[in-house]
Amino acid sequence: MITRAAEILDVDESTLAEFDVLDPFNDDQRLQGCLCRQSDHRYGAIVLFAVAGVELPQPQRIYCTPKLRYPFGKQQDEDEPRRYHWPKFLTVKVYEKLDGTNVCQYGYQDARGAWFTTYKTRLSPVLQPSKFGDFLSMWREVMRDTKAPLLRANMASHSYEMYGYRNHHMIRYDEPLTARPLFSVKQSDASVEPPLDVQPVAVCNSGADLVGFYERMRDEAQSQNHKTEDGIDGTEGFIFYVLTEDNRWEMFKCKPEMVEAIHWATGALSESVIFPTAWNALESCDDLTVEYVEELLLEEFTREQVAKSHRRIEAVVAQVKAKIALQSRVRAVYGTSGLDFATDGKGAVMRHMSGYFDRGQMQSVFSALRELGIAS
Repeated sequence: MITRAAEILDVDESTLAEFDVLDPFNDDQRLQGCLCRQSDHRYGAIVLFAVAGVELPQPQRIYCTPKLRYPFGKQQDEDEPRRYHWPKFLTVKVYEKLDGTNVCQYGYQDARGAWFTTYKTRLSPVLQPSKFGDFLSMWREVMRDTKAPLLRANMASHSYEMYGYRNHHMIRYDEPLTARPLFSVKQSDASVEPPLDVQPVAVCNSGADLVGFYERMRDEAQSQNHKTEDGIDGTEGFIFYVLTEDNRWEMFKCKPEMVEAIHWATGALSESVIFPTAWNALESCDDLTVEYVEELLLEEFTREQVAKSHRRIEAVVAQVKAKIALQSRVRAVYGTSGLDFATDGKGAVMRHMSGYFDRGQMQSVFSALRELGIAS
């Protein structure tokens, strides 16, 4: 399968991994194929070879959520001005970059030609529960409660961000759990289309100083942000959707300095780069390890940068695992308490928790209760 998938996607075989999973949105029918980790428009793409145990007449190529990039290259020195590489453009639409779990809705056909719709995270072929987070249950809840339109996924796949304090990564949100449409990906050529039902936060038209506009938006995002004990209040930044002169949309990320903080050339990676990668790793691994986080970081950074960051990566992984362990312990203590947050109230629950956690942990305990969907 891998050799054939490499030919279909035009990638090296080393970027592919075989999968054999059950689709929870279609009566657990079996899907067999390969998933791609090439860091471009093929990131997370699928080549499907068999459905429900029946080989397809032709393998099905499915483009999903592409890898986002910055509009500038690597600097030889961190004090060197950035060298921007913008395509010639007609217009630019800017949307807020949300910090959560990317969920891609895609369609596939069985051997008889029947269409099915399902959902996946970046580096998994389908949504499935994990000991680090039940993304499947959360997405089912979002599908029930959100107003975000869920579209037919046959000619295009559709990318959404599932975010909120119950799916906390780095940015803190007031919403418990929701989703917003990001873009669509045409299956014919992997081109993207911006969301139709979301208004951009800013627009820049042809002839404008796009570099200056980008830097102003970056400064604006930075001005909104301040660090807290368990993350950042503010925004992760923006996504620039650039309509080129040949009428294709290209996407570029714009992150504030507090979130970006990257030494592109030879410096070690900052925690604000490592933390999102560690949280994203939880979507596609059974055991969060330093090695797996380093493997994901190598998709964007050099081996030298990652090697120089090894101790910092170890520290970040330890912090993320400690947070997951705290959530697990909070869930267990609450589950055996006999209390109900909605009826007994915050005071009774927190008094009970104080018998199991140190005083200095109580703010984190309450945050964990919110993230677990117990407290509101």
